[in-house]
Amino acid sequence: MISTALILIGTVGAVLGAAQLGCSFSVMAETRQLVIAGPYRFVRHPLYLTEQIATFGLFMQFASAWTALVLALQIAFQLRRMHNEELMLTANFPEYVAYRQNITGLIPGVY
Repeated sequence: MISTALILIGTVGAVLGAAQLGCSFSVMAETRQLVIAGPYRFVRHPLYLTEQIATFGLFMQFASAWTALVLALQIAFQLRRMHNEELMLTANFPEYVAYRQNITGLIPGVY
């Protein structure tokens, strides 16, 4: 039940995060407009955070050495993706620097 709850929470959160982005949502890192409203008031990457929650819930259902490897690779990929996006946002939106200093990336006190 915990696994299913994490998948549900993560999926709903990802949909809400993507909806908040609107036309700023893209698969590849792009800078269309700076979004700092909605869940972005609390964390810089709510979409990635909620995707990780859902992915961890999925891992719980199928836990094995292979799924642990896939989970680790997926986390590494997301961290790199966040880094790339932050470079672009910093370069294109001067106000992003202040936002980044005041809002945590994913988990308060950790990243």
